[in-house]
Order: sequence, then structure tokens, then C-alpha cells
Amino acid sequence: IHSIPGAGMASTGIILGEFCDLDNFGSAKQAIKYAGYDPTGKESGKHVGRRRISKKGRWRLRKALYLMSMRVVRFIPQFREYYEKKLEGSGSRKLARKEALCAVAIKLIKLIFALARDRRRYEKKEKHVSLAA
Repeated sequence: IHSIPGAGMASTGIILGEFCDLDNFGSAKQAIKYAGYDPTGKESGKHVGRRRISKKGRWRLRKALYLMSMRVVRFIPQFREYYEKKLEGSGSRKLARKEALCAVAIKLIKLIFALARDRRRYEKKEKHVSLAA
């Protein structure tokens, strides 16, 4: 987790401490639900309410992931593009800044889960630009 640009020692320690062992989770969805970032909404009959995060998980973990997502948006271009796409609302409705950061945090949980599952470090992907002669 510490190999992710923008992941500090304190954030990494809190995330690892709150998740305990990521091998206990069968999928990234379970880890998202454990953190309290799973979407929930009120629906009855014809009425469909606004969907929000459930906040039923660990508040300290949610806070560390939210703060880490702000730093990740600054340091990783792929996350910055995802954040800006959520703000613009291409394909879906426009999100507020906090909602977009929560979406980035969910994507960050998926990344952390994949890195822990595969026992790998984060590798920065460079966009290769081919120049026409």
C-alpha cells in the first residue's frame, strides 16, 4: 500500500490496522462494505430516493481513505482523470466534489485489495506517445 503515490505512513498504518488482514475478504465489494462506502438508498413503491454511502463501517478507515484519495488525485494521473470525469458528469449526473472523492476512495479500495491479493507493489503506468515521422 505504501508504494501508491500519495500514501503516507500514517494513512497506510491506519488502513492496515483497520482492515486487519485483507485476505479475510472474498472480494473488493466486501472490503468496500466493511469501510462503509457501500451505496444505500430509500426506495418504496414508485419513489426512488437519493443514494448515499451507508457509513456503517469503520469511521477511522473511511477518514483515512478519504484523505488519501485527495492526495492520490494529485499524484496519479489516472485517478485525476477519473475524478474530473465524475465532476463533469459524462455518462451520468455531475457529482459534487465530496461525492467524487468518495468515488475515488472506492476505486482506491479496489486498488488496495488487488495489490494485497496479488502480493504486488503499485507500478506507475506511463502513457506511451507514438510520434509520427
